Amino acid sequence: MEHLRRTTTCFAAIQCLGLATAIAVLASTGMWTSFLWGLIKFGEPVSSIFVAALAIGVLMLGSSLCSIANTELPLRWWRKSNKSSSAMPQRPVKMQRATMRIMAVGLGCAVVGGFLDGSLMVPYKLFQISSAFAGCSTFAYLAVFGRALIGVFMAMFLIQGIVWRLRTGSLQRFFVAARALALPGATSGALWAAANVCSVHASEYLGVALGFPLTQTNIGINAMLGILLFNEMPHKPQRALCGTAIIVILLGALLLARAGSV
Repeated sequence: MEHLRRTTTCFAAIQCLGLATAIAVLASTGMWTSFLWGLIKFGEPVSSIFVAALAIGVLMLGSSLCSIANTELPLRWWRKSNKSSSAMPQRPVKMQRATMRIMAVGLGCAVVGGFLDGSLMVPYKLFQISSAFAGCSTFAYLAVFGRALIGVFMAMFLIQGIVWRLRTGSLQRFFVAARALALPGATSGALWAAANVCSVHASEYLGVALGFPLTQTNIGINAMLGILLFNEMPHKPQRALCGTAIIVILLGALLLARAGSV
């Protein structure tokens, strides 16, 4: 169920913020959440509390910068620095307010999703240290994890069908949509499953405090895909701020790795 809530909030965040911003906020939140789980709950060693605190601060700064990169603020700063009001397009005030409301919802979903994402390896860590499961391999955990996902998928597919029927009175378009989304959904699921196997093993060998946060450095790839493939943040000031934010987040990840290495 935690994975279900994480995925739902992630999709909602991407719809509201775009791929580049949503994943940056979600991943940076997941990094420090996972690190704190490892430090506080499981007592995993750190080389420096000061560096750990600095890393978390840097991650929050990068997340904050990235969260405003897709707003009007970078454009306003650019206009003010260049003393020009016509060089960049300016949306009506009502549209700006509507956009800010959508951004607020997206940021809330990204932060919640990041917290759940950072907590994803906690059940595995509890499984790993439990005497009741002594001798069980990581692959045994992954097998049970996979069976649980199949059950959740079937339940959610049924619920979605019922909701669709109640809203439209027919399931015809529901099955049309299901067929259209089958290939992209299966591809995304396969990529996520492969990544999850790697993240579980990273947590096994490096611990929750270090292993899982390092898997979240995918933000650079998502930022490039969002900007280059989906044309998010079409203006140079926005892209420059987003690039700066990504660099800050990666710096925070490196500091976190340094704090978690002993």
